[in-house]
Formats: sequence, C-alpha cells, structure tokens
Amino acid sequence: YGDAATGRAIEDGLAFDAAGDAYYTSSGPAGTGSFGTIDLTTGVTTELFGGVPAAHGLAFDPFTGDFILFGDGQVAQYDQGTNVFVSTIFFPGEQFDQGTVDGAGHLFGAPADRQAPEDPVVGQFHAAAKM
Repeated sequence: YGDAATGRAIEDGLAFDAAGDAYYTSSGPAGTGSFGTIDLTTGVTTELFGGVPAAHGLAFDPFTGDFILFGDGQVAQYDQGTNVFVSTIFFPGEQFDQGTVDGAGHLFGAPADRQAPEDPVVGQFHAAAKM
C-alpha cells in the first residue's frame, strides 16, 4: 500500500485508534522509519515523525489509549493526545519485527530473527513489559 501523492510506501504497520483513525509505520527491516496517519479513503499519508527507531511494528493499546511501536531494539509509546512519544524501552541486541498488546497493559514483542515471541528452547518471552 502506498501514498500516490507522496510516493511513501506503507510497508510495516497499520493500526486504528479508538475513533477508527488509521496510523502507519514504514521502515526497513531493522526499524528507523516514519510514523503517521493515513486516510484510507484517499490513500494520503501524513508523516507525524520521521527517523523513528521503533517505527516498524505497530499496535494500538486500548489500556493506555496509546500507540505502541516496535523496532530496532526499542519499544516506544506514542500519546496521540499530546503528539509525544511518552516512553521508550531499549532492548540491546534485539531487533523487533512486530509486537502486540493484550489490552491489560502488557506488551509482547516478536524478535525479527525468530518465528514467535516465545523462545521454544527456554520457553520464555523475549520481550514483555508493562507500560
């Protein structure tokens, strides 16, 4: 999916807030890309931030009402009410591909070099945090 007006490709994440507005992330495999809104009727994107390390995976967290971005060894929390990233957690050595939330304040990150967020050898999640 892409924005014909800007030529910006939407390659990674698409999530909707409680009002149904669409937000996107777009980056290379290691993260560091753009985060913004997309009008699904026209396909026009509006970049809110560029050069965001965690702009790869994207989820809306109904518990906080914030968007959670996953990528480049980081998990970032974006508050759309203040238009600010309110927190960032760093996981040195990890490259998150995607992530999700459970709606109760817990995050689950899927490392890019494994098939699932749980390591089958040790049976532990690679990244879980309460924000």
